[in-house]
Amino acid sequence: RWHYLPQCPPPAPPSQILVPSLPSAHRQVLEAAKAQGRCIVLFAGSLVPAADVPNMIAAAALLDPARFAVLLVGQGPMEEALRALIAQEGLPHVHLLPVVPKDSVPSLIALADIGLLGFRPLPLYRNGVSPNKLFDYMQGGLPVVLYADSPGNPVEQSGCGCVVPPADPIALADALRRLAAFSPRELIIMGRRGQTYLATHHDLPTVASRYLQLFQSLRA
Repeated sequence: RWHYLPQCPPPAPPSQILVPSLPSAHRQVLEAAKAQGRCIVLFAGSLVPAADVPNMIAAAALLDPARFAVLLVGQGPMEEALRALIAQEGLPHVHLLPVVPKDSVPSLIALADIGLLGFRPLPLYRNGVSPNKLFDYMQGGLPVVLYADSPGNPVEQSGCGCVVPPADPIALADALRRLAAFSPRELIIMGRRGQTYLATHHDLPTVASRYLQLFQSLRA
């Protein structure tokens, strides 16, 4: 029998944009996209098969390069294959950038417009998802687009973004366009829903209480 218990993210860092803490390559891409008025879509995580980053790239190929900049920030065994795929598809608005230190992730999030993540369609994820990057996005007040087969996930429960089926780049691209069409105020409200949800459901006392209840039920 499965028991899904969410993690408890650490306290949020101070609310400030720490642009100098980002490497120059990251700053240049972000500043150029901001200056051009493009919607910045951020994936900050491991480049592993489970994350199905090719699905992101396939969706990015359907987006208008004049309106979107897609940043894939991370490292992992798929890095070279992903770099080759981006070059093969000719996607100047998709940027594969090196991983940054954990304490620099809030700087990336503060400058992004939409947080992106997802998973391959595996049975495991039907029991719940709680990846670090999702909580980083939500904690930073970033609206999220999630592709996963995971009912009752935090994005769905909090209303902080959109959830689409996995391995469906057309649906993913449509979701990104929908969020990009929201006003800045609407995106801020959406992002705050994620922050409120974390503070209510993923604070240390609440998560500890759920663990205690589970252990007590197992002893009964």
